[in-house]
Amino acid sequence: MCAFREVQPITTFRKHLPAFMKQVDVPGARVYVGAYRKAEAVLMSVNGELPDDVRDELVRAFGMREAGQARARIAAAGHLDQVGEPMGRVVTWMWRSQPEEAAAFLRRFVADLAANPDTEPPIVLADLLRALRASLPEDFGADEYAELCARTQLGGSGGDVDR
Repeated sequence: MCAFREVQPITTFRKHLPAFMKQVDVPGARVYVGAYRKAEAVLMSVNGELPDDVRDELVRAFGMREAGQARARIAAAGHLDQVGEPMGRVVTWMWRSQPEEAAAFLRRFVADLAANPDTEPPIVLADLLRALRASLPEDFGADEYAELCARTQLGGSGGDVDR
């Protein structure tokens, strides 16, 4: 995201809303709004949203890349001791926007690792959650982490590989 975006004060946004609505007709255009010019909300066209099928493909490809890196870490250390910062950022974003999707992603991730014969020793969900903790941002507190763990472990099929 661009660090030099213009943020409209709330009073200006209210006063010029019709003009801002026209402004976001341009693909990719956004209007940022907030008190004291600190972005708190964004106005964008519904056509500017990432299509679900594209989003799903990006998440799947990211998961495949991270799984390859996790297998390499397991091979080197004999266990999954960490996941990368990108995994922490993506899981945080998913968790804060769609918690159930984040939990399902983590369950699928472990199930895919467990199903791969190259993953030795086998990984279980608790291993992934422990390794993930260090990669989460500082503002991802203990209560939020506990909720992530609880929801992920309560999930249904496709990832309950704890033994």
